[in-house]
Amino acid sequence: MVHTLGAEVSSGRGRRARRPRPAPQTDAPAAVALTRLTVIPAEASQPEEAAADLERTAADPEAAEAAVADGLRTVNRLLRAHRIATGDPYGHEISREAAAVARIGHGGGEGLADGRWEAAVEVAPPERGRRRAEALHPQERLAGMLAGREPIDACETLILRARADLDHERPREAALQLRAGLDALLAELERRGLCEAVITQNVDRLHRKAGSEQLIEVHGSIATASCTSCAASYELEQVESLFDDEGIATCESCAGKVKPDVVLFGELLPADAMAEAERLCSGADLLMCIGSSLEVYPVAGLPELTLGGGGRIAIVTQGSTPYDSDAAVRLDGDVAEELQAVLAALG
Repeated sequence: MVHTLGAEVSSGRGRRARRPRPAPQTDAPAAVALTRLTVIPAEASQPEEAAADLERTAADPEAAEAAVADGLRTVNRLLRAHRIATGDPYGHEISREAAAVARIGHGGGEGLADGRWEAAVEVAPPERGRRRAEALHPQERLAGMLAGREPIDACETLILRARADLDHERPREAALQLRAGLDALLAELERRGLCEAVITQNVDRLHRKAGSEQLIEVHGSIATASCTSCAASYELEQVESLFDDEGIATCESCAGKVKPDVVLFGELLPADAMAEAERLCSGADLLMCIGSSLEVYPVAGLPELTLGGGGRIAIVTQGSTPYDSDAAVRLDGDVAEELQAVLAALG
């Protein structure tokens, strides 16, 4: 049930544009409309059972907060479905912090739609530990952005979206946002002169699209494909026209088979790319290893080159790696928060 309190009621006489009208001058501030959302379970319960459940929940703060979170998940599923169905990119979901008041209760009949309960309790918002980003003086950052001194980086927006997806139990969407956010973060570090190059095992061109210029693709890239017979090269956009009736891409020059320029299982990594990766790692002051278990060679041997050359390594990934004891920095928390905090700390 959705009910907006304090909003003007439309006259319903058409949709003609109305002229602006003078605002009344009053000493008291204008009332702000609030929207009340009531989530009613599909399965009804007996009044005695509902009253007992409410009493038990009210006595357990964690259970009460879990009930509120469950209701918010239901509301946000509805809002997300509505946003997609209407094609509205500006709709947003509701966080626990955005709720002015949260109540759980029981009742029956049409009174529930108007917020009338037989019994209800108000659930205080939980006291949360300060996030790292909150410790980095958000007021100062906000002032800098509004004054134009600091840009709003694409990676920060993407990482925040990923956090929202994780909070609302959408791991696939979060993974996509995190991947795009990570690529944008690395491109931003390169733009600021803090990153000499990006060495990647990804083949999907997203690093390039995010803005990385010095990119070493040790597993190749789907950006091009080559004939296995005459080595003729084709851009990705050309490959679609090469497929024959059997779904096999054939070369226009010699009718040989055409495959993406990526490393398949059992193939050697491109020698030039690996040589450049080894050169960069051997002379690096700091090698940042993000989202890798560092167990598959030969790429897993790159940190050894940095350590052997007197450099340091930083590892940002969940789960252990063989280099954890050698790392100067080891972050294994929520990836979205870790990366956002790194960028904010760099200013």
